[in-house]
Amino acid sequence: EASRKDPSIVVRDITQDANLRVVHTIFVSGVMLVSKSIVTLFIVVSLLIINPIISAYVAVFFGSVYVLIHILVRNKMKIFGYVISECSSKLIGIIHDSINTVREIFIWDRSEKVSSEFKKLLAEHNQAQYSFNWMAQSPKLIVETVTFSVLVIVCVYVSINYGFLDDFI
Repeated sequence: EASRKDPSIVVRDITQDANLRVVHTIFVSGVMLVSKSIVTLFIVVSLLIINPIISAYVAVFFGSVYVLIHILVRNKMKIFGYVISECSSKLIGIIHDSINTVREIFIWDRSEKVSSEFKKLLAEHNQAQYSFNWMAQSPKLIVETVTFSVLVIVCVYVSINYGFLDDFI
């Protein structure tokens, strides 16, 4: 009930949500990109030093699988990107209009309408962001699953054919 009487609380709540979105989508993603790039670089260099020929074949295979999956999900990601962009623009417009007309919003008792419109757009934005993030991660997750499955199959094959399981049975 206090938020209906105090315009600063409404403005604070709206801008706080917007600031958290910016920090999460830009800063955290950038830090993760840099850290994953460094780890990938070290792994690739290590594999090239150990066995360059096999490393090249494996890199081409998994790179091709990754690119193929990315091509398949790219159009869907583009659609989610447009939804995110459109919702973000509308959310910023609501914040801007709310700040400029905060007095009128409370005089005409429109805070519930502004708040519900903001929450509706934010929910749509969050759903599109979730779907976009999931689609963006799917190539990596699929390649990791295939890699792990191949490793398990190779380990089982080697264990059976070279008698490594005889000690345990």
